Amino acid sequence: MASHGTAFAGGMADAKLQATGKHFPGLGRVTANTDTTFGVTDTVTTRHDAYLQPFATAISQGIPAIMVSLAQYNAIDGLRAVFSPTVLQGMLRSDLGFGGEIISDSMAANSPERGHRRACGGRRRRLRPR
Repeated sequence: MASHGTAFAGGMADAKLQATGKHFPGLGRVTANTDTTFGVTDTVTTRHDAYLQPFATAISQGIPAIMVSLAQYNAIDGLRAVFSPTVLQGMLRSDLGFGGEIISDSMAANSPERGHRRACGGRRRRLRPR
């Protein structure tokens, strides 16, 4: 898998396009789609998981950006990856030595507010007290 990804990223770079590794630390062990479902949880992936190898390979080959998953990773720290210091600073920056851009997936894709608005017939309601 890693060799296909790095070959693709190399082709993108040759065409003057920026490749992005995604969705760190991986979505291969979840069954729901984080674009449409809030609260997607991975209970298996760990900080030093073998499934991180494609990301490590992409980073060693110079991938310029990594998109972080919206899923929650219970075996890492129980937080959604996009809000996790362990994932962002610990795993990406320290463990894997990534120095490029860290970007999030669409923060509105599966937001609780979006689900709340759907439940309210499309009307926007305050989620916090004034």
